[in-house]
Amino acid sequence: MNEIVKISTVVPIYNGASYLPKLYDSLNKQTYKNFEVYFVNDFSTDNSLILCNNFHDNDKRFIVLNRSEKGGTAIKGHVYALPYLTGELFFPITQDDWIDADYFEKAVECYLKNKAEVILGNLVLHYKDKNINNYKYPINKNYNDVLKGKDAFPDMLDWTMHINGMRQISHIKKYGFDAKYYNSCEYWGRLHTFYANKVAFFN
Repeated sequence: MNEIVKISTVVPIYNGASYLPKLYDSLNKQTYKNFEVYFVNDFSTDNSLILCNNFHDNDKRFIVLNRSEKGGTAIKGHVYALPYLTGELFFPITQDDWIDADYFEKAVECYLKNKAEVILGNLVLHYKDKNINNYKYPINKNYNDVLKGKDAFPDMLDWTMHINGMRQISHIKKYGFDAKYYNSCEYWGRLHTFYANKVAFFN
């Protein structure tokens, strides 16, 4: 696959040492290699910073940003990293997430095929005793379906469609991205979807 599209991934970090090795492993095993990862350390008091520095020593695509003042929320970490990003697609995740090895590859294939501003893959919530995947995707699981942002937006209001996908960085910068609102990550995820010409899906 022609890896012309660069993905910028941002991971806000606060005391995530127990989760980070699994996240790093899932990113390091991506079949699509043109990406950068920014770990935004928010004054962690555990071994998170040591782990992130080790990841950087092993692979320079993994970059550590230490906040100069306490942020306190994940969205503030995403906003903090935005000026540093050099990619075309923005992928915000949290320290206790992980992704399949072909996630980036399938996301870029979907993006190039559809030229969509918002690209959503499957999302599963993992609990100690169960896993949940009850989000609404394209009708009849048709992953070739492409929605207008205004048509996808209502399903995001009650989380029948999740907001945790990739977005064009130019789209984010056009419509704004800051942390001044309550639940800002949900607000901006939905707003960017609302203004998207296309929302595309991959399995």
